[in-house]
Amino acid sequence: MIRKALTLSIIVIFSLLVVQSVWLYKVINNERISFRTETEQALFSAITYELDSRARNSSLINSINVQVLNSSSLKNREEGNIDQRFLVDSSNFGSKSALKLSMEQVFQELLRKIQPLDLDTLSFYLNKELISKGYTTDFTISYSDSENSDGSKIFNFYSNNASYGFFEIENFLNASKTIKLSAKVYYPLIVYKGDFLLIGAASVILLIFIVVAIVLQFKMLSRQITLAQLRENLTSFFTHELRSPLQSALSSIEMAEMYSDKPEVNNFLDLSRNKVIYINKLIEKLLDINKLEKNKVNLIMENFPLMESISQYLDHYFGRKDKSIVIEPLFDDKITVYGDRIHISNAIGNLLENAVKYSGDSVHIKILAEENSEDLIIIVEDNGIGIPPADQKRVFERFYRVNSAEHSAKGKGFGLGLNYVQWVAISHNGRVSVESEPGKGSKFKLTIKRG
Repeated sequence: MIRKALTLSIIVIFSLLVVQSVWLYKVINNERISFRTETEQALFSAITYELDSRARNSSLINSINVQVLNSSSLKNREEGNIDQRFLVDSSNFGSKSALKLSMEQVFQELLRKIQPLDLDTLSFYLNKELISKGYTTDFTISYSDSENSDGSKIFNFYSNNASYGFFEIENFLNASKTIKLSAKVYYPLIVYKGDFLLIGAASVILLIFIVVAIVLQFKMLSRQITLAQLRENLTSFFTHELRSPLQSALSSIEMAEMYSDKPEVNNFLDLSRNKVIYINKLIEKLLDINKLEKNKVNLIMENFPLMESISQYLDHYFGRKDKSIVIEPLFDDKITVYGDRIHISNAIGNLLENAVKYSGDSVHIKILAEENSEDLIIIVEDNGIGIPPADQKRVFERFYRVNSAEHSAKGKGFGLGLNYVQWVAISHNGRVSVESEPGKGSKFKLTIKRG
């Protein structure tokens, strides 16, 4: 049992770790995507600022009537609020006869030879834009011009901050795609912090809590199993040790009855014999239940008529003078049971015995049977004193007896009868339940799985 519980706990913990790992991976991945998107925006703005800086410092700006767009004007440009220029040169653009150019592409083309892109300035603006967004990280920027062999440049920026992993961005600055800008940007540590640290810490705390709870649960379970084993061992020891002397006492009482002629002595001997038989029955029930719990009972499974399990009790209670007892079998005589004839008969007998014992002077018991493709349900319904709701969940526990004056006055018992009924039901892959209302009787349902 402990091994099964341990295996289940390991599976639960492993499943939790898998779910948390997937969750954390998605959180980190979303943070990386967000950082990449913001970096692309920052690089685009940095390119615009660097171009604006070159254009304003160049004499070319004074000879051309144009407007240099910066990042603040990009949205307006996309919405069509600022005029776009069109240049047509089929020799430069192959089969295309017309190409829509932005002002940035025009200036990149015009300034590429007289004042090419300055990577130091571009890096300064890119770092400034990233800082404004809350990031500080390492990056490498490379610039190449396919029409100018001396136009390739590389600039490395180091922030002295820890970084893990990288991504690359490529951007063509002119329409003919001869000027290429590449950026290799490293993910800063802050991408792995934030929500990751919060979720990670919460996950670790939750995992520790689950592990501690499982350990405590195993300790409690182990202690309960140890106590149950100790109780079982004591029960087994005492029952076996008591059987021999009780049998000897019973034999001695019977011998004494044979040689005694005095009625007074015979009365006492009869009383003693009944008490010894009473204790013997207790021992037999304890031994039967222990065997059932250990699955050491060899059930003889067979099909037999349900009426055979009840007819012997009809004869037993018929003609009893201390109570008026009526037992009505309200089911089809053709209904059969698949199971152990002796144990099922004993279980029904226990239910009938309780119904008679805990009823008034007029006892009316109904025995019904309901069947389907999977189960046979045997119902024993009486008009007895009933069972209080608080006790109904515990009446099937071993040694448990309803603690009320009315139940105590009706008769003494061992608290084993219903426990035995439960184990008979379980051994037949079934169950037993009770419905009761104090003062109005009880209804016990014994469910037996069909073979």
